Amino acid sequence: MDKPLKANVISDLAALAAVLADGHWRTAAQIKLRLPAWHDRRIRQAAELSDGAVISAPGCEKGYRLAAASSRDEYVEEIRRRYVSQIRRMQERLAAMDAKFFPKTQQKELEL
Repeated sequence: MDKPLKANVISDLAALAAVLADGHWRTAAQIKLRLPAWHDRRIRQAAELSDGAVISAPGCEKGYRLAAASSRDEYVEEIRRRYVSQIRRMQERLAAMDAKFFPKTQQKELEL
């Protein structure tokens, strides 16, 4: 990671990794049984800050898992595919919203 992590973030990463240490998929509800003070956003944030060590995907009902417990095929077929799909949908939505606020001549400048 580029920026040094705060102690509370390091603590959260360690706690989430401990819950996922058995290598199984865990839903947010299952994680909250082990970490009752946590809410969904805190779980997502810890996963996001894990530098790829914790995997999950939009719409993935399986939940969260340590990347080290997943195969490359599982990652590509299950997780990466969902992210690419989500990115495309978000880009399409952003383009549609941009079209409401910017003339066509300026839209090209806004492309990602």
